[in-house]
Amino acid sequence: GNGIAFAADDGIYVITSPEGRVRRITDTTATDFIDSLPAVSYNADKVAWVRADQSRPIGETGFFETYVMIANFDGTDLVEVSPSAGVIQDAPAFDPRPDPAATRLVWSEMLATSVAPGIGPTVYGIQIFDYRAGSGYYLCRSQQGLTTGLENVQRVDAADNPRCFAQHVMWPEPETV
Repeated sequence: GNGIAFAADDGIYVITSPEGRVRRITDTTATDFIDSLPAVSYNADKVAWVRADQSRPIGETGFFETYVMIANFDGTDLVEVSPSAGVIQDAPAFDPRPDPAATRLVWSEMLATSVAPGIGPTVYGIQIFDYRAGSGYYLCRSQQGLTTGLENVQRVDAADNPRCFAQHVMWPEPETV
């Protein structure tokens, strides 16, 4: 409710509330970067987004390294959150608690070299990362068809077989991703 962010061809923009001012916080013009999928923290003091770096191809996969970035809402203190070679990080979402101590992000990721034709990735997961502490863990992770961390996954019915992968991760309430 305190701000909104959006991506354009030349970077990430934020709109403050209630003023309604638009401000560009990243400028990817004439760079190898593509910024997308921004998320705003509950208190609108931070913005996180996905950055693809076209100067860092991942082998012959056709993918580029993609990692989560974070900055203050005014664009200061811009940093890579937790880049990992060969990994595609996607769709960050902030911890939904209205607490200034809420310093976690969640995102999905996959190992680009694990993508098999007609099957998709075989190594993927959903990571929760504390950007202030600089550490994280996998909520769940699949490696070569074996998934760990699904003990607390709520299933629709017994036949439901959840995957630990999502294109767009949401964190609508504190204990639900």
